[in-house]
Order: sequence, then C-alpha cells, then structure tokens
Amino acid sequence: MSAGNSGQDISSIPAYPSFLRIGATDQNDDLASFSNYGRAVDFVAPGVSILTTSPNGKYTYISGTSFSSPLSAGVAALIFSIRPDLKPMQVAEILKISATDIGSSYYFGRGRVDASEALKLARTFR
Repeated sequence: MSAGNSGQDISSIPAYPSFLRIGATDQNDDLASFSNYGRAVDFVAPGVSILTTSPNGKYTYISGTSFSSPLSAGVAALIFSIRPDLKPMQVAEILKISATDIGSSYYFGRGRVDASEALKLARTFR
C-alpha cells in the first residue's frame, strides 16, 4: 500500500500486518519530497514523474506513492509468474531481501524495489 504523500514520519501509525507500505523515490534515488517515511515503511519505489494515462487517450506525468505501490505490486506479480507456489508472505520477504540499499532504513525501509534481483532470488527461494 502507499505510504502516503504528507512528507512526514509515519512510524507511530499502526501498520496492517498483511500490507507492505511503499514510499517514493525520485530520479536520483532520493526520498521524494512528499513521501512519508519512518519505521513503518517497508521499502520504496520510483514515484516521481511516472508516465501514466489520462483522460481522452492522452498521457501525463504524475508523482505520488500511489504510483510507487503499483510498481512494487508489479514486481510481486512477476515473482508469482515464475513461482506460483510461493505464499504472499514469502513474496513479501523476497521483495524486502532483494531491495537495493540506497540509504537509511528510517527513510527507505529495506531499500528500493529491484525487479531483477527479486526474480533472481525467487528462482532459488525456499
């Protein structure tokens, strides 16, 4: 789920145990200025200037953790595509373990989601 776009520490907000909280990074792998952060964030994904569809068949660039979250979900779907035998909690663990460390866990959780590393790990995950 999206960590939120208030640019504040959400460490004290209880997490839903079956959800991962995803923050946003910018083009430089810095925490996006709007992204929430703190111990409650599991990892981050790109969330600044994401190309998406808009009304009337057009495209536009939009920013927010609401774009980081589906990018992460897409990586989870790729993991399930090669390992349909895995349980959701195992996929969550793969996402966390394979994330690229880009700085303090207080701001980035386990790091930035990494599709290539996640798929490599998924192939051998037990």
